[in-house]
Amino acid sequence: MPAISHRENRPQSPAAPRRRAPSILRPTLAAALALALFACGGTRILRVDSVPQGALVRLDEDVIGRTPLEYNFTHYGHRRLSLYLHGYRTYSEKLRLEAPWHATFPIDIFTEVLLPLQLGYEKSVQITLEPDDGKVVYETLESFVERAESLRDALEIPPAPAEPDADGEPGSNPSDSTNPAP
Repeated sequence: MPAISHRENRPQSPAAPRRRAPSILRPTLAAALALALFACGGTRILRVDSVPQGALVRLDEDVIGRTPLEYNFTHYGHRRLSLYLHGYRTYSEKLRLEAPWHATFPIDIFTEVLLPLQLGYEKSVQITLEPDDGKVVYETLESFVERAESLRDALEIPPAPAEPDADGEPGSNPSDSTNPAP
């Protein structure tokens, strides 16, 4: 008598065929997994160095280390860079971290997500700190007023509109200085 295998004893049900995943599903899942693992691979590095070295570095409101420093940042744009070192004047400037061509929308969708090309961006800043002589420099009143007037002239602020009087007509208010007395 021939040996009966385990498969031959199992009844075959025509109503429940074995399901297989479509052939396109596996490569799609593999590609999605690869994108998730390797996407956004570009590095963004800010290098800060100072003379003398050892200054405390602050980017916006966060202390990020001491010079010399390599800092991996996330966002481009205008940032406030400040350096502090005892015996030297505080250095502060508005720093622009401008996005390169490959990091601008919609190109960044391809270069950082769909085809992560590992394109990087580096910005180096070299700062010479000035010794602090202990003297406080005060602005003179004349230079302050001159600067304020130049700013006011640059803004060209129009005069305030006249307030309406009890009749609802502007300009007949006795406290209005633009209206001459009768």
